[in-house]
Amino acid sequence: MTANLLGVAMGKNAVYSSVLLILLLVLSLTFVTCTSAQDHDSIVTIENPFDGEIIKENSVQLQFTFGMPNTYDYFGGPLEYYVFLDGELYYQNHTNDVKTIGLHGLWRNFTFSGPELFFGNYTQGEHSLRVYVAMDAYITYISPLTGHFVAETTINFYLYKGTQPHVSILDSDAYQERQTTFSITTNEYDSIVSYNLDGGANVTLLQNESASFQDLYAYNISLFGLPVGFHRFTVYAKDAFNQTAVAEKAFTQLPMPLSTIAAITGTAIAIACAAALLLYRKRHAKTL
Repeated sequence: MTANLLGVAMGKNAVYSSVLLILLLVLSLTFVTCTSAQDHDSIVTIENPFDGEIIKENSVQLQFTFGMPNTYDYFGGPLEYYVFLDGELYYQNHTNDVKTIGLHGLWRNFTFSGPELFFGNYTQGEHSLRVYVAMDAYITYISPLTGHFVAETTINFYLYKGTQPHVSILDSDAYQERQTTFSITTNEYDSIVSYNLDGGANVTLLQNESASFQDLYAYNISLFGLPVGFHRFTVYAKDAFNQTAVAEKAFTQLPMPLSTIAAITGTAIAIACAAALLLYRKRHAKTL
């Protein structure tokens, strides 16, 4: 009988141990699932302004939605978000008022009315807006577990302030040498600047080659080997709104002055004589 009681006790202990093991396994799987998915399934959607929008006002009210999957029943909070304009921190906020019970298996979206964005100090053209959101989610029936949901998104928008593009050509370096240099200036950084010579194919300049000077953006262009005669140098600047400015400069490429020709000829003769003398010395040394 004692043996039977001992066997029953051992059987119960085995059952209890198995149940405990299963519970621990479920909890561990739940924790792994919660933590492994927490940073990948959240979504931020900027609803105002929208991507690619042309804004003509001096300000706009930011609105965005933060969505998170309800893999479990939970409530959320606190939440913090950061707003960046052109890569610089514009606004940050921390709130504790998000206490919404989740619905298992569905998405829960939180809509926020963010700060008003003022554009008085921003130039006309393309700009970027980035929103970063982080939110803690507490599992309702497993109190020790929390998930940290983060997401971010970036859109581009355009500010239009009525500015018209301008482009100009400064005097070139020289018209009597085979290298002729022009300086081009425009008033908008994001303009697409291109040029052509004598109506030929357009050449587009890279924006990172420009230099800022007193709210103007300058490019230096050097043309080599221009034939003698009349030429026309034309420059275009087209901004993000397809507004185009044109500048043109006519010039005459003159022959090289006689002094330059004489100097080049003299240098060539001197090099030829030196080469001939060196060759003679080598041959003479071999015969000896």
